[in-house]
Amino acid sequence: MDAPGLHPKLRRTLEAFDADGIEITPDQFAWLVTLRNKCDDPSAGAPALVVGSPLSVSGVDFYPMHRLADLWWLRINAAFEGRQGAQIFAFLFAHVRSAPGDTTLRGLMAPHAAMEAVEMWASDVPIHDSELTRICDIVASLDGDDESIPDPSAPEQEDDVVPQDSGARFAAIMCGAFPGCSPEFWLTGISSRDAIDMLDEGNGESFATGSHRTTAIANYLKAVKHVRASHHG
Repeated sequence: MDAPGLHPKLRRTLEAFDADGIEITPDQFAWLVTLRNKCDDPSAGAPALVVGSPLSVSGVDFYPMHRLADLWWLRINAAFEGRQGAQIFAFLFAHVRSAPGDTTLRGLMAPHAAMEAVEMWASDVPIHDSELTRICDIVASLDGDDESIPDPSAPEQEDDVVPQDSGARFAAIMCGAFPGCSPEFWLTGISSRDAIDMLDEGNGESFATGSHRTTAIANYLKAVKHVRASHHG
């Protein structure tokens, strides 16, 4: 049986690398294949879950992050700068506290309170350090891994700059699109990914023209830039 062929756009990317004398590594090839698949397959890289249901990993229930958790993570990640282990556990903690209706993180916006809560949770959770990378990859897939790849050509930003987003704009957009739902529902009652999917569907968008594919394509193109940059020094 013949192996399935490469996607035409990925093949053209590889041909362009070859023409420029760039010999990519196996890891880079696998990375580009994974990212290209996300551009063309709506189920690629994400577990198929019913809206609101968790994914159980190592006996812990992880939920796709709702908007409150997104905002919490943006702030607390910066507070944990230089403490990679703490950042990883905070990332996982945000998913544990993203069950529909869970507002726990609203009371943990102060860095000291967040650190204490994350450290207490990490000390009790049955996850071995050797499993962290694997579990983070699985949990990130719940969110579609959106905007995970930085643009190497973008202006460098200060590490301590945190977007000033209270969630009000997101809630206003969703309430405008779906009258009758409260702002609280869009912040904590449903995951950010499911909300965006609903917005796309409400606007008549298919996967081909929806926001997730747009982000996937942007990530693929940024990855191509990274590969080029890594070979050009």
